[in-house]
Amino acid sequence: MQRSTAAVSLLTLFSYFPSFAQASTESDFMFADKAVYVPEEQIVVTLKANLPEIAANAWIGVIPAGIEHGSEATNDKHDLQYRYVRDQKEQVLFFNAPENDGIYTLRFNDSDNNGTEIDFLTFEVNRQSWIEQSRVQTDKRIYHPNEPVVVTFRVPGNFIDKGWLGLIPSNIEHGLSSKNDQHDMAYKYTGKEKSGTYTFAAPYKTGDYDFRLNDQTGSRGIEVASVSFSVSVKPWLEKIHFKTDKAVYSPGEAISISYSVPDTVNDSAYFAIVPSDVAHIDERTVDNHDVSYKKIDGKYQHTLQMSAPSKPGTYDVRFQDNDSNGYELGYVSFSVRAIE
Repeated sequence: MQRSTAAVSLLTLFSYFPSFAQASTESDFMFADKAVYVPEEQIVVTLKANLPEIAANAWIGVIPAGIEHGSEATNDKHDLQYRYVRDQKEQVLFFNAPENDGIYTLRFNDSDNNGTEIDFLTFEVNRQSWIEQSRVQTDKRIYHPNEPVVVTFRVPGNFIDKGWLGLIPSNIEHGLSSKNDQHDMAYKYTGKEKSGTYTFAAPYKTGDYDFRLNDQTGSRGIEVASVSFSVSVKPWLEKIHFKTDKAVYSPGEAISISYSVPDTVNDSAYFAIVPSDVAHIDERTVDNHDVSYKKIDGKYQHTLQMSAPSKPGTYDVRFQDNDSNGYELGYVSFSVRAIE
């Protein structure tokens, strides 16, 4: 079983998340339950008993740290949230952390009418803990084209309800939800669930892919976890067996092809007789050069009859998984010799 890996390198995170060296949990007149929060997490602010004389409309607001301190009027222009001190119960006020990463302050203003800022606390919002605690897993590492892929995820309890899980080619740069959103081949929203299981279909095209877990859509979203897997015809090749009844035939002679293939191949899979000198490139090449062909038509273990070409030479019976630019899944060679 594949375990998820951290979605973003630490070097990337250093540029994405600001330092929380300035964060503080206690000031002269209040203290907070933490110094670092994730987006939309509840902030608990407790007032101390030594409050100075304040107006009935004194308030505490959440203000970006870069705003100049001192003036209540300035704070009022830039507050993202506010609570009147009179609304506190048992000396406690509740806020929600802003949605965007950054350094913020809780500023205590003695009035909402051209008052004065008398105290503040600094805190940070970042999503590092989400990256550290989120996980994505797949039930296997290698899948055949279109095979069901079972994906499980787990996120921390304070993860927001906007997450989504996307299927992305592995060569796409990691980190940003917006980049993943541009290239996702399939997706599902995680919603309020903090863990769960989804089933996707593996891409038909062979290659390397990821399932990437994102905290939200849009320009502010980030990738918090990912897991990689491959799509290959190898799982099919291990289960496909076929042979001709002879190695040499006369022109027009019946050829018996006995075969056993997995029931996950397409019903349109077919056997084609092709000159051996035709390149093993793709199904389209086979289709352009086949002497004759027969589809399996949903029969996964069977013996079918074909006719040897009329022209002497060396030929292949090639098995194609699809009649629309599919994959070659094996071949056997035989000869046609003129009757002397």
